[in-house]
Amino acid sequence: EIIQKDKVSVSTNSLSASIKPYVCFSVRQECILLLQDYIPALLGMSIALMAENSTNKARNMLKRIVKLPYSQQYSEEFEKTFLLLSESYIQREKFDLAQELCKRCLDYNKACFRAWKMMGEIMEHDSMPKKAAECYKNAWELQKMTSPTVGSKLVLNYMKRQHHIEAIDVCATMFEQFPEYPEMKEELFKKCIQSLRS
Repeated sequence: EIIQKDKVSVSTNSLSASIKPYVCFSVRQECILLLQDYIPALLGMSIALMAENSTNKARNMLKRIVKLPYSQQYSEEFEKTFLLLSESYIQREKFDLAQELCKRCLDYNKACFRAWKMMGEIMEHDSMPKKAAECYKNAWELQKMTSPTVGSKLVLNYMKRQHHIEAIDVCATMFEQFPEYPEMKEELFKKCIQSLRS
């Protein structure tokens, strides 16, 4: 299929199904958007700009999506937008803006483990181990206890709250799930036991 825009012809045959609604081609690293305010297209454009390290342009495109009225039809695209923009804000230490976007994401999908994980990171930064542990616990359970990163963060926040038994329980699950990470036994489990004895 050939799409023409302002006398520019672009073949869409080589594009994946996820980016068929828009055409992005490199001419001085610029993109031409064929459909205005079409959320899958805007999201795809943002991801393409990130790949080209045009982070400011990508962020502005994501902000544009966030300002549009929420539509259940594009729930997945909105969720990805909230998460990408939130991650960008966390990297720039704008934790209040990141938290607002995570909350919006969870308002529409309570089962979004990535939003819970990011909320945990935000709570950790704000020195709120109780809330951080709650967020990481949700992410840990939603991922069916398969993320060593989330499990480790959950253990550390349980320890900060002096919840050593819960921390040891998570460690035991991690040993069973991830035997290829023996360093966890040294770094986490021993700390839990020492804290419990002190």
